[in-house]
Formats: sequence, C-alpha cells, structure tokens
Amino acid sequence: MILDTLKLKTKLERAGMDNQAAIAIADALGNADFDQLATKADIKTATADFQTEITTVKTDIASIKADLQAQIDTVKADLQAQIDTVKADIQTQTASVKADIAAVKADIQTQTASVKADIAAVKADIY
Repeated sequence: MILDTLKLKTKLERAGMDNQAAIAIADALGNADFDQLATKADIKTATADFQTEITTVKTDIASIKADLQAQIDTVKADLQAQIDTVKADIQTQTASVKADIAAVKADIQTQTASVKADIAAVKADIY
C-alpha cells in the first residue's frame, strides 16, 4: 500500500491541524510498514482456519472422552468382578472357619465328656 503523504498532510491541515503536527503525522505514517497489515480477507481466512481448528480440536476431545469413558467402564467392570470374587472367597473361607470352629467345639465337648467320665471313675474308685 502506498500512502500519499502530501495529500494526508493537506487533509489534516484542512481539518484544522497545524502545519507542524500535520507534517509529523504524515511523515510517521509515510514511514510505516503497511505490508504487515491484515486485510479483511486475511482476517476472514484466519477466522475460518481458526474455526476449522476449533472443530478439529472439539472432535478430538470428544473422541478422547469416549475412549476414556470406555476404558473407565472396562476398569469398573474388572474391579467389580474382582470384588465379587473376593466376596465369594470370603464367604467360602467364613463357612470353612465356621465348620472348623464347630468341629473343634464338638471335639471339646467330646473331650469334656470323656474327662468328666474319667473324673467320675476316679471318684468312684476313691470313695
């Protein structure tokens, strides 16, 4: 873009600006690098590109979210299966311990009866 600094200075002076200020502004703008300015078309293209990227990122996020949820569901199912197995093992062990306790109790009762019989026999021999 080429800037006509003389026309700019003239317009600034006609608008009421003093000569020195108009010259300074026209000179500063005349030395500006307008090649780096974005046009409306540049902004529209950049905005469209940005929207495309946003859509891509949103799609990627949704895909990752779905993958993570599937993994979470798998882990939950595995954990529940392990919990169920542990519960069953605990119930089996509990039943086994109860049976062992009942057997020991029966044995103690048998031994107690035998000891009582022996004591009674000893008493009978003594008296």
